[in-house]
Order: sequence, then structure tokens, then C-alpha cells
Amino acid sequence: MKSITTLAGAALAAFGLGTEAAAVSFSPASTAFTARGPITLTKAGVQFSCAGLVSGRTDATGVGHIYRASFTGSQACRAITAAGLPWRMKAHTLSRANILGVTLSTPQGACGPGRVKPKITHGEFRFKADPLPPDCVVEANLSTSPKISIVP
Repeated sequence: MKSITTLAGAALAAFGLGTEAAAVSFSPASTAFTARGPITLTKAGVQFSCAGLVSGRTDATGVGHIYRASFTGSQACRAITAAGLPWRMKAHTLSRANILGVTLSTPQGACGPGRVKPKITHGEFRFKADPLPPDCVVEANLSTSPKISIVP
């Protein structure tokens, strides 16, 4: 049975399948970054359209950590706070990542902790109707500086 599992793993690796998630990381490594842009957070049907600013760092292994997230715009946006920081950011594929432990406090109540899965291309983090428990949805288009990408 062990030889069948080994053979199947080798076959998947030969065709480039099954190894991408383990072999991708954020670039550049060991770099502080900011990400800013429009964020819409919906909590229990109430929508908050804000400007967001996220600060983080990639480590030497290409894993990301978000240390700060702030929201501006309306008074309700300024009342949204991030908790449970730092949030861990792990590249999943060449265009997707997982941000773990995302927790937000809104005027309507808590969102998270949970995982969001942005699409990452050309230094842009895009969230499209990303659910965050118990009843929140995140939409965002954040531009990173310097440009953060996912590499093999």
C-alpha cells in the first residue's frame, strides 16, 4: 500500500499536480508592505463601504503576517477595528492565499475569527464576496506597496 501511495505522489509531482500549494510563497521575502484600497464589509445585511489600510511583512520563508488593519471613511468605518493580530497569510496557489484568524469588530457586532481567501495578481489583493463567520462578507481591492506576488 505504501508503494502505491508513493507511486501516486510521484506521478502527481511529475505532472505538476498536488505540489503547488506546498511550493509557493510570497515575494519579495523579508519585506514590509502596505495594502490600501476600497473595502466593503457587510455584517448581518448592513454594508460598510470604507477605505482600508493594511500593514504587514513577509518573512524569510515567504509567509506573510498582517500586523495592522484600519478603516477610514464614514464614522461607522472608523469604528471598525481589527483584533487577533497578527493574522497569518499563507500562499495557497500561484494566485490565491489564505489569511487566517481575521477578526473584525463592527458597530453591528463581530466578524470572525475566520479565513479569507484573496486572489493575488500584479500586487493586488482582491476579495470577492469572501465569507467571514458568522454573517459577514468582505469585498476589497487592495494595492500593495511594494508589489507582493506569489512565486513558485
